[in-house]
Amino acid sequence: MKKALFVITLFLLSFSVYALREEEIFVQGTGQLMKFSLSNDPREIEQAAKIRVDVTIDLSEVNWTINPDLDHAVKDLMNKFKVSFSMTTWLEDSYRYIIVNRLAGNRWFYTLFRISN
Repeated sequence: MKKALFVITLFLLSFSVYALREEEIFVQGTGQLMKFSLSNDPREIEQAAKIRVDVTIDLSEVNWTINPDLDHAVKDLMNKFKVSFSMTTWLEDSYRYIIVNRLAGNRWFYTLFRISN
């Protein structure tokens, strides 16, 4: 009986890695439709970056910058699903960008990763 419970626990843990929500919204600041990964767990955001662009990021080791100009569509999306983290990616010139937004209390922060292709 204990082995069966152990197997079920492993299944639930592996499932939770892919359980984050993804939504597409129009971001007025960029004039583009962008896909955002949403979660309350920074590890799930790290996993989403790995899956989407094959880049490993570590959110425990970054500097968070206050972001008073975060687009209202992103704020509304995060508030709608009651999440603390969102992430999106885009290509510009020869670089891949990953931006992670964070809500802490009533303040918005971001961290940006720039990866050369």
